[in-house]
Amino acid sequence: MGLMPMQKIAIFFPRSERDRLLALLQDKGSVQILDLRESPVAEDVEVSEVTSVEADRTANDIRRAIESLSEFEEKGGILGGFGGGKVIVTREDFEKITREFDYQSVLKEVDDLEAKRTELRTRLTQFEGFIARLSPWSALDVPLEEIAPTQHVAVAMGTLTGRTPETLEIALSEVSETYTLEIVSHKERVANLIIWYHLDEREAVEEILRRNDFEAETFEDLKGLPRQLIAQTREEVERINAELEALRAKGQELASHKPKLMIVHDYFAQEAHRVHAQSLVGTTERVGMIEGWIRRHEFDRLVKDVEAAVESAEVLKIEPEPDESPPIELRNPRIVRPFEVITELYGMPHAREVDPTPLAAPFFALFFGFCLTDAGYGIVLVILSLLLMRYLRAGHKLLWLIFAGGLATIFMGAITGGWFGLTEETVPPWLGFVVTLRHTLMQFDPMKNPMLMFGLALALGFIQVTFGLIVEMIENLRARDPLAAIFDQVTWIVLLWSAVLFGAAKMGAISQAHIPMFKWAAIVSAIAIIGFSHRVGKNPVVRLGWGFYNLYGITGYLGDVLSYARLLALGLATGGIAMVINAVALMAKGIPVIGYPAMILVLAGGHTLNIAVNALGGFVHSARLQYVEFYPKFFEGGGKRFKPFARELKYTTLVDKPS
Repeated sequence: MGLMPMQKIAIFFPRSERDRLLALLQDKGSVQILDLRESPVAEDVEVSEVTSVEADRTANDIRRAIESLSEFEEKGGILGGFGGGKVIVTREDFEKITREFDYQSVLKEVDDLEAKRTELRTRLTQFEGFIARLSPWSALDVPLEEIAPTQHVAVAMGTLTGRTPETLEIALSEVSETYTLEIVSHKERVANLIIWYHLDEREAVEEILRRNDFEAETFEDLKGLPRQLIAQTREEVERINAELEALRAKGQELASHKPKLMIVHDYFAQEAHRVHAQSLVGTTERVGMIEGWIRRHEFDRLVKDVEAAVESAEVLKIEPEPDESPPIELRNPRIVRPFEVITELYGMPHAREVDPTPLAAPFFALFFGFCLTDAGYGIVLVILSLLLMRYLRAGHKLLWLIFAGGLATIFMGAITGGWFGLTEETVPPWLGFVVTLRHTLMQFDPMKNPMLMFGLALALGFIQVTFGLIVEMIENLRARDPLAAIFDQVTWIVLLWSAVLFGAAKMGAISQAHIPMFKWAAIVSAIAIIGFSHRVGKNPVVRLGWGFYNLYGITGYLGDVLSYARLLALGLATGGIAMVINAVALMAKGIPVIGYPAMILVLAGGHTLNIAVNALGGFVHSARLQYVEFYPKFFEGGGKRFKPFARELKYTTLVDKPS
């Protein structure tokens, strides 16, 4: 439990062996390489800026091709989508494919395919727009080229929106005695019209058309009947769709190369990573040097690997600089490891402080269960997490965290009687055993006794807040600062617990014989806080002033504890929504014919959504309580994560033997 011990190292090697050594380090993935330009030895070695433009460009081109070909693959279902579709390949086959596969010809075919598809789709959009434009005029029996002005007659062809043709005719009749209006099509509040009128009336007619929102349409370059033009265009659309279908078949054929492209992508991606690492290596005329960090227990193994692979290379332990801190990697027992997700989201501890993960783990799990308080939902989360772990090759730490939260949810649901929101009134007869199980395990009903649930939430919060003070007290003792431990933590712990126990005794929850002891313990602690919590400076008035101000901080602790009331709110919301879903499902059951399918749909969809939303809320709020109320009591953070130089495989998983 704690932080992984780290060792700073230096590797010296013949300059000509740089690439081989970097390839070895990348394959082993155990050394975090430091930038020698930031090292005190930077003046004694040459550090060259090396770019990986070509490898990066190739990897990006292959990535785009992979994304294009993904469209043509058959989908692997929900679990396949979750899995990310990584290629499992042996190291031997990985190297062989990267040597022999002609990826460039495949990239060219994919580029040509995409270019052709883009061209056809553009033309298809144009043709579909043309059809949509002409469709309202399909009933016209006059070729478009014949609808044209003459020496004495003007023509207006267009769309009238929001007004009726009759309204327009009335307005036109007031300014023209010679106009003719033909309605080509009329649908709802849109009419397509052709209007002929004498040129002498042009100005007046056009003013009427503007006032009535008449939108002119011109087909100057088109000849023939609209329906004939539409038919011809539809033939073009069918031909383009046939070409697109042929290209889809070609894409499906090219998609067979996708696994190899994924392998080659990862080869070039790690090649780019290795080239970039060359910029971190220092060299002299004959010797190269690498500084880095390694897990202490892996040092001997690294020495053997380097000396076996690179002639004349030497790996040495070196002391870090006085102001230098090692990178951080958390080290916890298997049962605690999933909860590292919580700490990693918040920030890594620095090298001289405690890892908060095992301290927060039981609280987080319990709070998560508190937010759901439904054993049925907990069972679903447990089964779902185990199922996903069977199919997924990544994200297991988060899934184990959900598994632990599911177990806590089962516990909290059992003692509060939460089983998919079922009550005695809504449990069907064939599930009568649920009522028996519920009565056997339930300790209290939060719906009927929410104040007990509220008190339990605040009690858990009070325990965690004061536990954080205890952790900080231990840390101060380890740092040989007993004054801080006594006057910054012990005094507050005694004051807070004395105040709580004093209140409990006053309410009769515990023996009132202890009231004087609790009262005087609180008074002495408060006096100690006033007199000694501020130990900087010699002016006693200033120190006492700061002491009173620090004592006022008790309101902050009150606010911290009250924050845990959110556990009650989320727990009641989850149970309440579950009961509403069941009630709606029973109402849906009464619908004629479709009653039972509707009930099943409401139950399945409603409870699935309730689990998803409240599990997310439980995770967020449980994590928030750690970040805002617990960690700040003792945790500084600021450590930098240990990032060894290793293979960065996006699409592939390397194995030693075929599976």
